[in-house]
Amino acid sequence: MMQTNDDPEAHERILRVVAGSMAIPGANNTQIGNGPVLVALNPIHAGVLADAGLTREDVCDQLAKRAVTPTRSCEAGRPSARSPKATDICPPSET
Repeated sequence: MMQTNDDPEAHERILRVVAGSMAIPGANNTQIGNGPVLVALNPIHAGVLADAGLTREDVCDQLAKRAVTPTRSCEAGRPSARSPKATDICPPSET
């Protein structure tokens, strides 16, 4: 098995990359504001997160907090979107 204990920040990078993948502006969840998301981790990444003391619930919570898309990233696809602020996330589409 691959050595993973040599990088104390590996769990942070894994969470950041997975959350970023969930929050890309072209994703349906970003455009419509809700929907299911499936996350599958390989055993090595799951082990890194577990070794960092994170439970499955912790990982889900962290991904939900980190998987946000700034409003300015969504504005091009939605001309009626309000003016973005640096801390905003994409609001659900108005239908």
